[in-house]
Amino acid sequence: MLRWSYLVPRVLIATIIWAFFAFGFDPLLRYELVSTGESIIGAKVDVASLATRFSPPELRLSHVEVADPRRTNDNLFDFGELRVRLAGDPLLHREYVIKEATLDGLRVNADRLSDGSLDPTEDSAGEGMDLGPLRRQLELVGLRWYDDLVAVAKKELDPGSLETVQVANAVEEEWKTRIDDLKLRIDELQERIDGMQDVTRVKGKPLEQLDAYARASDDLKQLLIDSNQLKDEIQQLPALARRDVARIDQARRNDTERLRRRISQLPLNGEEIAKSLLGPQMHERLQTLANWMGWTRRYIEAGKEVEPALPVSRGQWIEFPRQGRYPKFVLQSLRLTGEARHDGQPFAITGQVNEVSSDPQLYGRPTTWQFSVAGPDPFSVNGHSDLSLSQPVHEITFDWRTDRPTVATIGRDGKLAVRMTAPTMTCGGWVRLDGDQLSCQLKLRQPTLSATLTESSEDFAQQWIAPALTSIHETDATLFVTGTLIDPQWKIESDLGRQVASGFQQVLLTQIDTTRARLIARAESIAQEKMAVLPGFANQHTQFLLAEVTSRESRAKQVTTKLTGGQLGEKLNLDRLLRR
Repeated sequence: MLRWSYLVPRVLIATIIWAFFAFGFDPLLRYELVSTGESIIGAKVDVASLATRFSPPELRLSHVEVADPRRTNDNLFDFGELRVRLAGDPLLHREYVIKEATLDGLRVNADRLSDGSLDPTEDSAGEGMDLGPLRRQLELVGLRWYDDLVAVAKKELDPGSLETVQVANAVEEEWKTRIDDLKLRIDELQERIDGMQDVTRVKGKPLEQLDAYARASDDLKQLLIDSNQLKDEIQQLPALARRDVARIDQARRNDTERLRRRISQLPLNGEEIAKSLLGPQMHERLQTLANWMGWTRRYIEAGKEVEPALPVSRGQWIEFPRQGRYPKFVLQSLRLTGEARHDGQPFAITGQVNEVSSDPQLYGRPTTWQFSVAGPDPFSVNGHSDLSLSQPVHEITFDWRTDRPTVATIGRDGKLAVRMTAPTMTCGGWVRLDGDQLSCQLKLRQPTLSATLTESSEDFAQQWIAPALTSIHETDATLFVTGTLIDPQWKIESDLGRQVASGFQQVLLTQIDTTRARLIARAESIAQEKMAVLPGFANQHTQFLLAEVTSRESRAKQVTTKLTGGQLGEKLNLDRLLRR
């Protein structure tokens, strides 16, 4: 007889278990995958459907969208279908080993219909590896070579820097001061004569006037001495003029000699020019490569924390016999196909990811991956990350080529802005991060290259730099980076700096020859003008000043006659008394 009390509960339990796996397991697993993906990516992950199969173990995801954490209105990638084949034995030990996975319909940087940002309360992962310190070093180099060139050129080729101009201006100022001083001293003579003349108007008894007359007589004698000294100085003016003419002529000769040898001293550092013109382009590509490495490092390391086992509130796990151990999660192989878009054009993508695990040290195998993009701009990138070592190592190599024209503008509007155009370009290299130690080699090849100034560049650049840029025809440059992420050391080896420096040298020779001839002519003109005018100026003022002094002496003698030959002088015999 059937015992319903025994059968019904067991049928009910079996039904619940079947219902869970039939209707609840897939949604719960989908929820876990979405949560884990969002915690790793830092943006929304949408999974339209998830289906599982237990024999053999398989998993299928359809219509998955992963938002870009930097541009949340776009998808970092999305795909149509992901098929996963799991190893059966590890599942018995709560270990998820994906033996093979295939991803179809991948699209990179596709549009989203909704915002992909997480809620403010949810953590968002950071961006790729930042090479900000290297960018700041590039900014420090900037247009330093150009600033030095402008400073030297303006200093050395400015007419105001001519020694002839400076000496001529100094001589002119000295003569103005000298003539004003002589005129002032002549005026002082007149004031002293007027003072002595007032003595003749003193009233009172003759003996009371004696002291005043005696002082006036002494002042008169000193005045005549000062007058003779003043005439001697005035008579030296023609000699001083000849001396200053010689000074101006020597300055003219100095300017001529200095301008002839200055070309070899202009600052033209080929390495700094190459850093200035190529650094921003190479940094942009290196930053893209570093972002790949940063994302790879973050996502792989984040995978170490993934525990894909479903939560269990009650019951007991039964451990089955096994051989060896696996990490909780292993992705042995993933093949993918899809497309990327650039300027609205689709390009085919193929890729392979191998050996991703949640415990790299237990698994003991490095993660490798590679992607290739076909089309007019073929691109391939290969990655290697070994977290099984005590010091994690990440390395990426890449190769990129384009047959479409590329245009880059380097510099600063309103100062010096160079537009560099190349019909084709190849770029390749590698970046390695060993712990915190960074090493990199990046090669840039542009077999045909033209450089022109933008209209916003200043006049000095248009005159001096624009002609020199015609010497640029190609570039083959290599960027080397060593050090750490915080303090990278870098250098660029390129013939571009030599091309530009050589072109500048030729242009500067022409420009300086023209400017030098103009400056020498200016120095000659100033020197001849000053040397011709100065003697006549000195002679004219010599005659005028001597006439003024002579006039003052005559007036002084009249006062003397009045003091010694007047009625008081006759009564007191002033000269005899004063001699006593």
